[in-house]
Amino acid sequence: LVLVLGAGIIGLLATIYFSHRKIKSISVCELIDERINTIKNLKLKGVSVIHPDELKEEIAKNAEDPSWGFDRAFDFTGAVPAIQTGFDALRKRGRLILFGIMRKDAKLDLKPSDILYKELTVTAALTNPGTIKPTLDAIVSLSSQGILDMDKLNMKSYRLEQYDDALKSLKNGSISKAMFNLSDL
Repeated sequence: LVLVLGAGIIGLLATIYFSHRKIKSISVCELIDERINTIKNLKLKGVSVIHPDELKEEIAKNAEDPSWGFDRAFDFTGAVPAIQTGFDALRKRGRLILFGIMRKDAKLDLKPSDILYKELTVTAALTNPGTIKPTLDAIVSLSSQGILDMDKLNMKSYRLEQYDDALKSLKNGSISKAMFNLSDL
């Protein structure tokens, strides 16, 4: 069982990748309605969407059930509440993997006893130059299959003079990624 925290562009691409790697059960935890709709509209096999409040309710409801929880939680938000929820949602021997960039002064409330008794692992990853070629290969493969479609991924292209509109759309979550067309310069 995999939990993806955040359906911004990186979380979205990770979800597509996991789905096409035949991971059978992927839950995407997202707060923003537009991003929730993007995930739902992709109709990926084995992927469900859960709001953070619902996930917190599930965690509380299943607190005494050692079989409940996720094997892996991938954070793509960098937001402390999301990371905390991902940690709390892990089952025994679960792993929390941090990809989101958080503030340097961010602090989590991790209980050492949870780490010990649940045998949890927390890891993090920054961009590794050795991953560029495999990533590009995966993008080419998924694109050739028609999976990475700008409209489906809620990405939009703008002319450079439309930068203000692009930034507003990113801020309100109505798009997952803005790209600037520089060919008219």
